[in-house]
This record gives sequence, C-alpha cells and structure tokens, in this order.
Amino acid sequence: MAATYAMCGFAPAALDLYERALALADNEGDRQYTYSSIAGAYHSAAQPEQDAHERERLLHAGLHAANAALQPEGATELLALSGARAQRSMILAEIGQYQEALVDARAARQLAVEHGIREEQIIAMSGEAMALWGCNRNPDVLDLIDETLTLAREVGFTEFLGPILRLEIEVLWTVG
Repeated sequence: MAATYAMCGFAPAALDLYERALALADNEGDRQYTYSSIAGAYHSAAQPEQDAHERERLLHAGLHAANAALQPEGATELLALSGARAQRSMILAEIGQYQEALVDARAARQLAVEHGIREEQIIAMSGEAMALWGCNRNPDVLDLIDETLTLAREVGFTEFLGPILRLEIEVLWTVG
C-alpha cells in the first residue's frame, strides 16, 4: 500500500506506512528493501517542495534512508541495492555531490542493466546525467538525457523525471 501511495504522490502517507513496515521488518533483507523504498519516497516528496529548507530536509532524509539500505557491507537484497544506489545518486547530484553521485549512478545502472531492472536503470541514468552535467558542464549529456527519457516512456516509468527534465532545460538554455 505504501508503494501505491508513493507512486500516486501521497508521500506523507507512504512514509508513514514505510516507517510502520520498517518497525515490523524481522530480517535484514526486509529492512534493506524498506529503507530503499523510504529513500525513494523522500526523494519523491522533495520534488514539488517549494520551501528550500524543507526540500533540503527531505533530500537529506532520503540520503540517510538510502545509506541505511546499503548497510551492512555485503548486503544482498538486489532490488534494495539497485534502488538505494540509484536514488542516492540522484539525491547526491541534487545536493551538489557530483563525483559521489556519478559513482553510485554508474554502479546502480550496471546492476540494473545486468538484472533487467528498468525502473532503477532510469533513475540511475537520471542521476548519472545530473552528475555528469554537474562535474563538467558538457552538453553531450543531452544524449544520455534523451536515452533516459526514451527508456522511461518505453516502460511507462515517469515518476522521477522532474529533475532530469529540469536538467534538460538547463543544458539547452546553456548551450543556446
């Protein structure tokens, strides 16, 4: 139910249910998966937020949840790992930590491609594009943006595209 709320834009309700699920998780795999989902919900909640301080709080809460999903070292829950790394890449890029975002984005993208997890692949590609632009301002990032948007439309996964759509506009305005 929390995932449905999150996908429909009801982040506060989703976060409440995810917190309840976390309290009920009785094994590390369930906790990893729940933390990964929480990271996505916080990231989603941050997107429409107009108050800069609240947006920053939400992004950092999402970063904390993504970090928790990636602990302990050697974690094995595939969906949690790829989702948390992909979400963390976008969050890191949004808060200006581009090098770290690029590392996570590429690792998440590789994992997603290897296992056919297309939604996480789209999120990772978005994080990669944001990080690349943040690192070097190379307009060639438009090719990755186009590839990401094409894949997102193909699989019908457009929930997390706000940041990459804003990036596309920024890049186009910059290159004239």
